[in-house]
Amino acid sequence: MTQQYSSFFVDSGTNQIPLGKDHWIEIKSEMSIGDWERYEGSMLQIVAEQETGNANRAIRRRQQKQNNNPTQIKMTAGLLELLEINIKAWSFEDVPLNRNNISKLRNTHANIILEAIQVRNPDNPLEQKAISELDSI
Repeated sequence: MTQQYSSFFVDSGTNQIPLGKDHWIEIKSEMSIGDWERYEGSMLQIVAEQETGNANRAIRRRQQKQNNNPTQIKMTAGLLELLEINIKAWSFEDVPLNRNNISKLRNTHANIILEAIQVRNPDNPLEQKAISELDSI
């Protein structure tokens, strides 16, 4: 249905990236705005402190409530999420394509994949947002 409007919607195409030794991965040809939002959401997480009987935590929790700060924000790079969003297939027989196995990739190979993702997505809407915010300062 969206193929008719290909200039408006991201297709489900992939590109094969060689990793050496006759191995390869397939990544998305282009990320959609939904993909970018999923990636951005993985970088910031709001973590509520859990109730425990620990007196130190109870004191800290009361102090946070007094400061109107009952939660913590956890920031991560989100690179694993970016890989999981983009990797659609790979040549590793008997190795299921899942988050756990993607997380075991060596940095050398992960960097090759991340660079290929960047090349295919030069118009990162998150970078544009950050640049426009800096321009308004």
